[in-house]
Amino acid sequence: MATDPDSDTGRQPPLTRSPFAYDQPRLADGQIRLLSQDPLSETLNLRLITTSLDDEDREKYIALSYVWGSDDPSLKNPILVDGKEFWATPGLYAALQALMCRELREKDTKLWVDAICINQADEVEKMAQIRRMAGVYAGAEKVVVFLWDCGEGKGDDGRIGRVLDELERVGRDVYEAGAMLIKEEDLSYWPDFRHLEHKPVERQRLVGVRQAVDNIVERERLKWWELLWKPRLDVGAVALFQRDWFTRVWVVQELVMARSDREGSVVFAVGENDKRIRYEHLWGLNMLLAMWMMEEARGRGVPEGTWWWWNWLWKRLKLEIDKWRTGGEAPALGARAAHTLGARKRYLQGSLDRRLTSWLVKLYVGSSSTALKCRDPEDKIRALRSLAEDGGILDEIMVPGQSWQDLYILLARYFYQEGNIGFLSLCRQRSETLPSWVPDWSQQQGDPWLGINLRGTMSSISQTPALFKAGEGTEVNVFEDNEDIDRVLCVGGFFVDTVQEVGTVWAADPSDRFDWVAAKARIDDIDSFLDKSQMYAPEERLDATWRIIVADMEADEVGQPCRATTFSQAAFYKLQDAIQNLMKAEGGTLAGLDGGWFVYYMTSLLNLYRSRAFLTSKGYVGLCPDTASAGDTIFIPSGAHCPYVIKKRDGRNADASSAESYSTLLGEAYVHGIMNGELQLDQRCNEEEKFYLV
Repeated sequence: MATDPDSDTGRQPPLTRSPFAYDQPRLADGQIRLLSQDPLSETLNLRLITTSLDDEDREKYIALSYVWGSDDPSLKNPILVDGKEFWATPGLYAALQALMCRELREKDTKLWVDAICINQADEVEKMAQIRRMAGVYAGAEKVVVFLWDCGEGKGDDGRIGRVLDELERVGRDVYEAGAMLIKEEDLSYWPDFRHLEHKPVERQRLVGVRQAVDNIVERERLKWWELLWKPRLDVGAVALFQRDWFTRVWVVQELVMARSDREGSVVFAVGENDKRIRYEHLWGLNMLLAMWMMEEARGRGVPEGTWWWWNWLWKRLKLEIDKWRTGGEAPALGARAAHTLGARKRYLQGSLDRRLTSWLVKLYVGSSSTALKCRDPEDKIRALRSLAEDGGILDEIMVPGQSWQDLYILLARYFYQEGNIGFLSLCRQRSETLPSWVPDWSQQQGDPWLGINLRGTMSSISQTPALFKAGEGTEVNVFEDNEDIDRVLCVGGFFVDTVQEVGTVWAADPSDRFDWVAAKARIDDIDSFLDKSQMYAPEERLDATWRIIVADMEADEVGQPCRATTFSQAAFYKLQDAIQNLMKAEGGTLAGLDGGWFVYYMTSLLNLYRSRAFLTSKGYVGLCPDTASAGDTIFIPSGAHCPYVIKKRDGRNADASSAESYSTLLGEAYVHGIMNGELQLDQRCNEEEKFYLV
């Protein structure tokens, strides 16, 4: 007889135990399990039923989205399922307790929850159900997101609870002001939306929405006399959007794929009283918070026309009061919540690119602060099966029981065979258990220096046209003569040159402080290599240094990458002057080094993380990965937008047999003078070689 999970038995969960034994057979194609609560029980007492997802008369149900929480047996809690103990993780247990207070009390309410409704110990059933996830969430009457801290003792620290009703109110105000009319591309032209000059009615409508949102922000920001006593909404909102749920990869499909035919189909259970907030209002709150932070950054509310000393004193006073009241630094808004909430908004607007290649780049490439987590590395791919409109291709790649390395290798090979040679730009951060040509989706990949060229999608991370075309006129060529060696990729390409000399490493990541000494070393390296080179004409030499140092890239007026212009040239000369002044000054200071030129160069150089300058045997100068050294090879894969650096394996001679000429991929390279297709490779097809990457 099963034990009442709420009885005071003093029992501890066993450290090891057999998986839950399901009474029902393995689910057939199209079937799902649902849960119902015993209406006479005051505790969680659930019963499993099987129904067909494809049946129009199927049971109506609610789908739960939550964070599982720790898998530590000592933290699990027993509940009753079909009269037997099911040991629930902290997140699941807390979420079910929250639903007990409302949804499960409603008559005939059925519930779908992955941990129970899918036999997690049956790999065959689990893989089949993963293929149906989009249908499960789209078919639910409502998706309830349990947006709380997993029941692991982290409860409400007070920052959210005190202002929860206010947060919902302001989020609702932003939504009702029409903020969802603003599309992602419109935000680049905030606040006047000048890109819509040819559509004056639409432009005026968006300007009106922007003014309404600005008014809400101004209304909610605290006046000086309220600082000491009134709870700050922005602090509570930041805490809300830092919840673990926003960091999990599976929740993206659970939110995006929920039914879209009516408002309120997704609700968030928030707070100790499990308040329900509609998705539309939570999205509105997130947008308001982003605008709020922008206003806080503009002087933290200093009145115009004040004397400089009062200006400084006001800023300092407000900052110190903020720290005192919040117990730390001023709040910072992460981008992960905005990305997740924004994905559903784009889906509802019909502007969401749902191709698999697009999802991989959007979710797993960029700042480490936006990295998504999951229990197992293979889940990074499995979670995209239903989310991607072409996710069916994964059915031939995902095999029950396979290792995550095998899954990543098969997926990479498929993409290269389909012409997506640009994935070579996403292989610099990887596990040593993977071949060098396989992107490691288990960890966040930094933005490629030179964008990414993917078949059928925009070519750079920022969704703008390709900036470089080193392999212009050539087609991707992946050879199948090494099918028996699954860890080898053979691609066609063109030899460019051999690295002769390398400079110092620019080690900083985009989140690090600007290193003035390293910047000087970078300039000195490039100048020294150019002095030794006979490759460039005198007029090319004049522009070479300031172009090479930033890989001939800058950001345009709306923040999108473009080729370097005279703005970069002027910024470079100011950088040189600043470095010289700092070197001359005793105890040099950075005071006064501000303005657009400094921000630009700081950002541009930091984005070229882990790079170093190089000189080749023929005299080419450029930037390469920090792992490159003298003797390495630079080649352009057929169809690629940029060159890459490879290192011969074990130093073996490239003239040896193919079995001895394998190379390790190091990463992309900027080679000054060949990035625009100057090598005319389309007229040199007979020079294409085979390159074996391992």
